[in-house]
Amino acid sequence: MKKVSIVTPCYNGEKFIDRYMKMILEQTYSHLELVFINDGSTDQTEKIVKSYEVRLKEKNIDFVYCYQKNAGQAAAINKGLQMFTGDYFVYPDADDILLPDSIQKRAEFLDNHTEYGFVGSKGWDAYEDDLDHYVLVAPRQNGVVENLFMETIKNEWTTFTCTYMFRRDAFFKSLPSRKIYMNSDFTLQDVQMLLPIAYHYKCGFLEDYLYVRVIRSDSHSQRREPYSKLLIRNDAIEDVYMQTIKEISMPIKERDVYIELVKCWFLRLRKYILLNYALEKEVCSLYSLLKNKCNGRDLVVFGTGEDAMKLMTILPQQEYPCYFIDNNVDQQGKLFWGLTVKSLNLMKQEKSKFFILVVTSQYGIQIKKQLLQEGFTYCKDFVLFEDIL
Repeated sequence: MKKVSIVTPCYNGEKFIDRYMKMILEQTYSHLELVFINDGSTDQTEKIVKSYEVRLKEKNIDFVYCYQKNAGQAAAINKGLQMFTGDYFVYPDADDILLPDSIQKRAEFLDNHTEYGFVGSKGWDAYEDDLDHYVLVAPRQNGVVENLFMETIKNEWTTFTCTYMFRRDAFFKSLPSRKIYMNSDFTLQDVQMLLPIAYHYKCGFLEDYLYVRVIRSDSHSQRREPYSKLLIRNDAIEDVYMQTIKEISMPIKERDVYIELVKCWFLRLRKYILLNYALEKEVCSLYSLLKNKCNGRDLVVFGTGEDAMKLMTILPQQEYPCYFIDNNVDQQGKLFWGLTVKSLNLMKQEKSKFFILVVTSQYGIQIKKQLLQEGFTYCKDFVLFEDIL
């Protein structure tokens, strides 16, 4: 029977660590190793964890405990990656819940399907004040895929990452440094753990619900952060993506393509933050800067969707574009925000001097290709809104 290591970083977990340790003891799989990294906790975490040492031994669970000065989640994970000895490993959050057969079913899958480097499963959500009621997590629209690399880059993986179990050999072949990037602002360990192995190996998937993600009121995802912090967080996450991709062994040209994709993705996120927070001052400043670069040409907006609507709600009337362009024939000839919507062909026939601002949440790349094919020059004749950010 293969050994499965449970790598657990934790900081100040006294509120939930008792539940977590009981959950480890309840696992149906019998060949386990618990590697617990106490990241400088100042509460009763150490006392509670060590109180389970005898019971872990009685269940023949290897127990490795390590205390380190508080250095952050990335440092704690890196310590665990250096210490575990299992053939497979998982890294659940210490406040989440592994259902009793969670380890067993995933380990059996990897035993029986050697073509996969790792395996995931379905999972539930639960709120910390109502753990008896699980909430169904809506599946991703793209369904289950074996090649998760692009889905991970686009943050579209089919389940949350703590449901994954990794083969030790596959993981370390994909991440030979045996450590993840230590960004002081945001660890994003899920992306760092998934991207390297997803590039090199296929992922299996189980339809079973084997994991419960506990949503705490003080978690990052539950906070309504101010605009400035959102932008800082966005930049920190982009940095993690970039550094992780640079560490993956792949052809240079291929890496450059992925880096460009990530840059475009985070520019769109920055646009989303600006538009959804209705930051009139910042948006108007960027828009005015763009108008000044039109060199006397009319500024027109390509797109009449949700993003264009949000932009128009922010702009003062004197800053409105001259008109709109849209590929949707049902929109052409109508008014949008009191301005005429034209087709690209009609606009070209009029032979007026214009500069195009492409404002769309989904079709920016396609419209860019369309305009280039029509003879327009990027930056000189048109630009995507996210690129001026």
